Amino acid sequence: MTKKKIRTLVKTARKTAKKDIASTLVRELKAVADKVVPGSKKIDKAIKKDAKGLAKKIAKEIAIDEAGLVAANKQEKAEPQVTTANTATNTSTSAAKTNVAPKTPKKASVSKTADKSVKS
Repeated sequence: MTKKKIRTLVKTARKTAKKDIASTLVRELKAVADKVVPGSKKIDKAIKKDAKGLAKKIAKEIAIDEAGLVAANKQEKAEPQVTTANTATNTSTSAAKTNVAPKTPKKASVSKTADKSVKS
C-alpha cells in the first residue's frame, strides 16, 4: 500500500477511536451527573463539549499499529466482494419500488413593471 492509503487508514482509525472514547465518556459522566444533579441540560451540554475535547487529546496519543491496519484492510476488501453484489441487487430493487413524484416546473418570474402595466 502507498503511504497515502496507510495515512488515511490511520486517520480513520483515530476518528473511530475518538468517537468511541467520546461516547463512552459522555455515557459514564452523564450517569454520574444524573446521580448528583438530575436532569440538567446545561451540565449535559458541558459534558458533551468537554468529552469531545478530551477524546481528541487522547486519540492523538494513541499509537496505532499500521501493519495491523493494512492486514485488516486487505482482509476486509477480500470478504465484501461477494456481499457487495448481493447488496447492490437489494438496493436496486428497493429503489425501483419507491415512487418518486415528478418535479413540477418552476413558474416563470414576472417583473413588477409588467404587472403594473397589466393592471392599469
